[in-house]
Amino acid sequence: MVKSMFHEIIDVFVDALLDSLRVLPFLLLTYLLIEFIEHRASGKLTGAFTRYEKMGPLLGAVTGIFPHFSIAAANLYSARLISYGALLSIFLSTSEDALAILLSSGAYLEMALLILTKMIIAIPAGFIADWIVREPISVTAQNLAHQHLHEGCHHDECDHGVLRPTLKHTIRSFIFVFLSLFAVNAIVAFIGADPFKSLFGYGWWLQPLFAALVGLIPGCAPSIILTEFYLGDVLSFGSYMAGLLSTTGISFAVLIRSSGQHRKRTLQLLFILLALSLVCGYALHFIFS
Repeated sequence: MVKSMFHEIIDVFVDALLDSLRVLPFLLLTYLLIEFIEHRASGKLTGAFTRYEKMGPLLGAVTGIFPHFSIAAANLYSARLISYGALLSIFLSTSEDALAILLSSGAYLEMALLILTKMIIAIPAGFIADWIVREPISVTAQNLAHQHLHEGCHHDECDHGVLRPTLKHTIRSFIFVFLSLFAVNAIVAFIGADPFKSLFGYGWWLQPLFAALVGLIPGCAPSIILTEFYLGDVLSFGSYMAGLLSTTGISFAVLIRSSGQHRKRTLQLLFILLALSLVCGYALHFIFS
């Protein structure tokens, strides 16, 4: 019994480590990009972000389709290099590992419908968020990024170029991501997927709510579980969308880790994401059922 549990813990540890290593390049490239902007191209690149700021939600909805890009977006928003609406669009359009599962299952029509529906929701939501929040990218964005990225650093660390601060912030975020994934994977491993299946079958009216709450769980497990249940006719399309609209993988964990004094705005974004997931999920739940 103890030996079996020990092997289970080892498996969970290895899975969490492999998942963390899979997102490590995105963390490294993101911090490298921000440090490069800080030290080498802050004027030109920040000017480009400012120039195309109004198209941020559209660009965000498109780039968010790519798995794990939301991790980069979380860091870029913390450095105030993309807008609030652009980040919301990216979070709404991302599907993490769901697309890979749909593709491998030959569910091409379902995959196309998923992407199209997410784009239709993400683009206007992002533009409305930018119109309401009015948190524009400005020429001082590089200063905000500098204050954020080097908070807690010794004064002379900023003089060591790009590589040293990039590695430092990447390692910190990697450790945080690993611990988050280990905790979530341990829960799934010891509890199993059956409780989730029973939860979704508990009540037709409550299914989108349960799916949206499951989607908030950090890691790749929610998108995998939701997709498998959708393909197995356990979830309606509306419930599936409610779950995937609230799913951001480990991006929210990264955002909370890097948000610093802006955690109130991060929690606000989480509430908006959940509210949109529920509204759109229930609407589609009734339309397609």
